Amino acid sequence: MENIVNMLKQLVLGDLAAMVVTGTVKDVDKAARTIDVDPDDEGAELLNVRLRSVVDGAQDGFTIWPVQGSTVTVLMLDDHTGLVVQYSAVESYSIRNGQESMKELMSDLFDAIGRMVFQTNSGATLQLVNAPEFTDLKRRFNLLFS
Repeated sequence: MENIVNMLKQLVLGDLAAMVVTGTVKDVDKAARTIDVDPDDEGAELLNVRLRSVVDGAQDGFTIWPVQGSTVTVLMLDDHTGLVVQYSAVESYSIRNGQESMKELMSDLFDAIGRMVFQTNSGATLQLVNAPEFTDLKRRFNLLFS
């Protein structure tokens, strides 16, 4: 909380720009949910920059995964801790809680749709007419979420 108060003071005083760094994503660590950034100002490489504000080792929450080689804006919380606040290109998103992930949930939904059977006057349908469309939607959705 003290960091936020200090940042607000710096914002009012006009000193916040020194705490914001723009650079290129060099490496993405999906397990740690961090990235390494090569600053545009040719300063030292920023290591283990957070993709989430909370560091708890859990895979829960919302994470935006930047494209390696893309540009990000990093808010420096202190001398050694940075948090990504802006992305030029996004590879994928991750939304999880303790029990479910968006990717798994939507995959299950598309699979259930593919197994649907409808009763008609001439009997039950055994295959969806537009099954290839749902297969393509599932593929496209998997590109968006990790």
